Amino acid sequence: MRFGLALRAAGALVFVLAALVPATAAEVSLRTMSFNARYAGTAEGLFGENGWYNFGDPSDARNLKAIQVAKDYAPDILGTQELLYFQLDDFSGATLAGGLTDYDYYGVGRENGVALGEFAAIFYLRDRFNLVDSGTFWLSQTPEVAGSKYPGAGSIRIASWVVLDDASSGQELFVLNTHLDNSSSAARSYAAGLIRDFLPSLAGNLPTLVMGDMNATETTSVLTTLRGVGDPDFPELQDAYRVVHPVKLSNEATYHNFSGGTGGSRIDFILNTDDFTPQDATIVRTTYNGRYPSDHYPVTADFTLAVVPEPGTRVLFLLGIAALFATRFRH
Repeated sequence: MRFGLALRAAGALVFVLAALVPATAAEVSLRTMSFNARYAGTAEGLFGENGWYNFGDPSDARNLKAIQVAKDYAPDILGTQELLYFQLDDFSGATLAGGLTDYDYYGVGRENGVALGEFAAIFYLRDRFNLVDSGTFWLSQTPEVAGSKYPGAGSIRIASWVVLDDASSGQELFVLNTHLDNSSSAARSYAAGLIRDFLPSLAGNLPTLVMGDMNATETTSVLTTLRGVGDPDFPELQDAYRVVHPVKLSNEATYHNFSGGTGGSRIDFILNTDDFTPQDATIVRTTYNGRYPSDHYPVTADFTLAVVPEPGTRVLFLLGIAALFATRFRH
């Protein structure tokens, strides 16, 4: 009798306390950008017509345009591809990190897992996000081995990822950034499958973004695999741009080789789980003094994310007391 009364009392207390927890989700906004900012590891890439530096007129250097296009859009999260360490970070005005002073970033060089070779870096607003976890794997048959390459691939390829805690909502997010191979369709297909294999263990049930230069268009099996169409092990990823612009047009190219051309299809993507609702998505074709920040157009996506508020500390404490109360009377 006493135990039954105790259980009913505890149940009533739990019901009352649960009513104190907001049942409706809050919405937060998120701005994202993926930007292949162009490798500068050759003399032409450094000092040519579209080189990273411009010794004749430093104020017109491409590095400043790359920084400016990111500043103009002001993403909360920015994934970059192709940048070498000297382009990425020496905290001078000539590097992305030096220009984007409101951001921290995670990334490693693909050649050795430290600073050698191209990065797939992820920038995030310092005042909004805390870095919870991060890592990189190689898009090869030995993904844990730094510098490893898939047989037949043109280059070593990596995927870098972060788990970010959003201070504006208390929600953790998973973000992966990559650059698939440009010369081997087999390497691209293998990499897409490998990334999908890693997502369940790395992202779990967190809201997830996958971004990067995929060197493949949306109708290819690479994108179908990467998005996980028909995959029961992890949620299917949406193509944010196609959600916002459902009709495919002939002028959606994101690679233009500094020509400013638009004819063709996208190879740069921002993909998302359905925790996110795409509100806007763009291909950024901005020029500065008639010149482009890169041979790729950056792509962007704005999202809303529904966040169910966590129970407050006091409510959780009282719920624990209710459970203890019921257990005590049971004995």
